[in-house]
Amino acid sequence: MTSDKKAILLVAFGTTVPHAAEAFDRFETVTQSRFPDAEIRWAYTSSIVRKKLAERGERKESVGEALERFAYDGYRNIAVQSLHTIAGAEYHKMLREISVFQHKPVAQNIAVAAGKPLLANYPDAERVAKAMVAGAPSERKHYEALVFMGHGSEHHASDLAYVALASMLNNIDNRAWMGTVEGHPTLGEILIECKASGCHTAWLIPFMSIAGDHAIHDMAGDDHDSWKTMFENESITCKTVLMGTLDNEAIRDIWLDHLQRALTEAK
Repeated sequence: MTSDKKAILLVAFGTTVPHAAEAFDRFETVTQSRFPDAEIRWAYTSSIVRKKLAERGERKESVGEALERFAYDGYRNIAVQSLHTIAGAEYHKMLREISVFQHKPVAQNIAVAAGKPLLANYPDAERVAKAMVAGAPSERKHYEALVFMGHGSEHHASDLAYVALASMLNNIDNRAWMGTVEGHPTLGEILIECKASGCHTAWLIPFMSIAGDHAIHDMAGDDHDSWKTMFENESITCKTVLMGTLDNEAIRDIWLDHLQRALTEAK
């Protein structure tokens, strides 16, 4: 049995934090509203996250598993939308799983198109930078710093996207900085710039799709090496915002635009 209904597979790294996972539910609701005739399912690229969730009785599919289930259910046009921030290791893992699926007998006569991650090109990065500043808390004073925590990547070519975005961000608002946990710019670099600017208060905001473990512990936690603690050690008062980019409407729309293109290609 085949289905003419559009199939959408939303792909994220995944999370084991229930409150953070609610952002995925909200994004699915918005996606369903924009594409009301589509069947929407999820896949997580992180095998570690999938294993931990399975131990709690929550089964999440890999990209390959989800694609095969779509195929067995009769769907012939599938748009796979990445909810990753950059075209890094997790995004390329997604592409590899799509490729493996396409070489299986079950994939015959099935069209699959992959939607780009958030920072896919220069115009997207410009839109993101503007949305980050515009989406700052309304209580923030113009002389207070905006400090965004990105994940960063060991996938060095893709990590440059954060460096470029940091520059765009600071050009829009000279008291806005971007740092990363595992790449560049580093926390040390933005601490120096923030101190030099004379800021005494900093808003710490995750630049990740959801406010998961990194945001809760590495950014807003009380450990000696958290960003909050490191800023406070420099006599900079911190205000933390635990909201990911999936809850920023203008940023969310970029992913949805990428999905729109993927749906067009999946024919």
